[in-house]
Order: sequence, then C-alpha cells, then structure tokens
Amino acid sequence: MNKLHSSLTNYLRLTGWKEPSTLGPRGGLWVIPDTDWMIPVPNKIDENAPDWPFILERLAKFNNTTVTEVRRQITLTSVDILNLRASNDAVIGDTIPFRTGLALAQSGCTMLRSCATTAMGPKANIRGKYRRSADNLISSARMAQTKIGSYIIPIYVPISKVEQINNQDALIDQQVTQSDPPERRVTRTFAQALDTIREAVVIPDKTPNTDAIHHLITSGVSREFATALHKILNDKTIESFTTDFDWAADLNSPTSSLQTTISIPSDASGAVEHVARKLTQITEISHRERLTGTVIGVYRSQPSGGRITVSTYRNGRSANVHINVTDSILDSSLDWMRQKSTVVTDGSIRRVGDGLQIDKLDGISLLQNTLLHNN
Repeated sequence: MNKLHSSLTNYLRLTGWKEPSTLGPRGGLWVIPDTDWMIPVPNKIDENAPDWPFILERLAKFNNTTVTEVRRQITLTSVDILNLRASNDAVIGDTIPFRTGLALAQSGCTMLRSCATTAMGPKANIRGKYRRSADNLISSARMAQTKIGSYIIPIYVPISKVEQINNQDALIDQQVTQSDPPERRVTRTFAQALDTIREAVVIPDKTPNTDAIHHLITSGVSREFATALHKILNDKTIESFTTDFDWAADLNSPTSSLQTTISIPSDASGAVEHVARKLTQITEISHRERLTGTVIGVYRSQPSGGRITVSTYRNGRSANVHINVTDSILDSSLDWMRQKSTVVTDGSIRRVGDGLQIDKLDGISLLQNTLLHNN
C-alpha cells in the first residue's frame, strides 16, 4: 500500500464508502451500502495507473463534482491548510504590490515557524533559538499556488498519523481519545495565537496589561509571531490580515471555540507592535509549572474522583501528564476531551515510573478563559 492508496481509502471512508471485508490478490470492491454504487480499488495504485482516471471519474460522478476537485480532496485528506489573506484596495487584476506579497510570505513563514517552537512550550522571546525538532515538524509544509481573492497564499501542512494512547489502568468508567499529531498542535497553536491577539488586543481596543500578556504567551504568541504580524499590518496597502483554517478531513477539527476564519485589522498595528515590545521584556511566566494541551483520557474512580490525562509538551518533548482531579473537574474534562478543547493546567509535576503525574492540581481552565477553576 502506497501513499496514494492510503489517501484514497481514507477519502472513501470519510465519504461513506464501505471497504471490502476481504481483499483479493489484486484489490477489493468498495460500495455505498444499500445502493448500486461500487468502485474497484487495486492494492497498488499510482497516478500513472490505468485504473486511476476511472476511479476519479466515478467518484466525481457520485459526488456531482469535477475530477480536479476529487483529486484535490483525496490529496489533501491528511493536510491542514492555512489560507493567508491580505485584504487591500490595491488589488489590480488579482495582484498586489510585490513588496506586500513578499512581506506576506516572509511573515507567514516566521509566524508558522515560531508557532512550531511555542507549540512545544510557551516562549515569550525565542531570540533565534528555534527548536530543531520544531523546525523538522514543519519541514514538509508547502506553499501552494495563490488563489483568486483579496490575495491568498495557501500553506499546506501535512499531518502525520498517531496511535491511540496505551491505557493499562483498571479504573471504572474510563474514556480515551486520540492525541493530536504534533503537526496539528502547530497549526492549532497558530490559530490560538492569532485568535488570542484578536480577543485580548483587538476587541478590547486597549493596551494589554501584564495578565493579558501572560495569556498571550500561554496561547503560543511570541515576540517573533507578533513582530511578523505587525510587519503585515503596518503595510499601508493592507486593510486587514486574515487566516482561513481548513482542517484535515481525516482528523477531528480543533475545539469549536476556535474560529475557522480569524481577521486582524490594520488599525491594530500599533497595539500588536506594543505586544511585541512587551514580549522582549519577559523571560518566563511567573506561575507554577504551567502546561497547555488537550485531554485525551478521563478515568473515574469509585466512589469518587478520578484522573485525567493531558497530552502536552514539556521541556520541548511530547508528554502525557496524569492529573488527580475531583468529580466536578472530571465532568468538565469529559466535555473538553470530546470538543478537543485546549486546556491550561497549573501544578507541581513529579515523575512516576516512566510517566508524569500532578498529585494536587492548583488550577485548570480552558485556554480562552482567563480565570482558573480551582480544584
């Protein structure tokens, strides 16, 4: 099975096709249940194979769309897409000033790269010390052809597959979910950082205080991210910078609290520049050890209480942290897990065997909330 075969079968599952119970020596027959629709899919396939055009045409007919669109959907099944858009009055024949287009591409690259580093742990000021492992995560990112519109640069970020967490606990009423692939954590951090700037800086329309700056850092904003965003907004031909997020179809979308379209007006240029300056003055957040991540396990004990598992990064490395919590937090955590919400935890971490544990949780909240829910 090659990459194209994997993408095709993922697409078929996502669009309602049922895979064959057994495969023959050359392939199998996929069907739409209770209909006459069927497609033979060979075990080995590439874009030069004679079966490939037939499969595309059959799927295009089934979906009442074009072959080009079906091919695009299959290819991008496991890809997060960030559409960077600069709105302006200087569009002439779907073009913008060369200097503006160059700034959009360069700043977009810096913003993605900085988010790859802050996805592995908040950093107010990266100071050129980007994590090598973070750079490796986005090494497969690609810039696609620009789209017709204000001026749109699509960035494709391929998402890797992850396995279900290995759970050996014997607790009652346990529920687990798949942790996010590391590339999705990067794209989610990009969305969180941009959305938090909108919520904490643009909407209030006032200079952010120290608490707001700390919240920006926790969300993944760094000096580099803010500086790159300011460079775009400060261009006199730009009215606003917008990012549309098109999440990979074969992975659940991030929390519904995150907007799929986030726009920052050029009027916010000065406030964003202020944030960038403030971030140069902060070396670390003055809290107990603080982590951000998603809940991937909820384990209820008897007669009360239980434990949750948060998938996060600590010291630049992927980690699952187990946290003892009360019944009320268990109930909230189950909702957070189902919604793929990003949470913030505070507490002292200790190593237990080959895992990490927080015995007494000092605080936990959704990322978008500024007040912690004390345990």
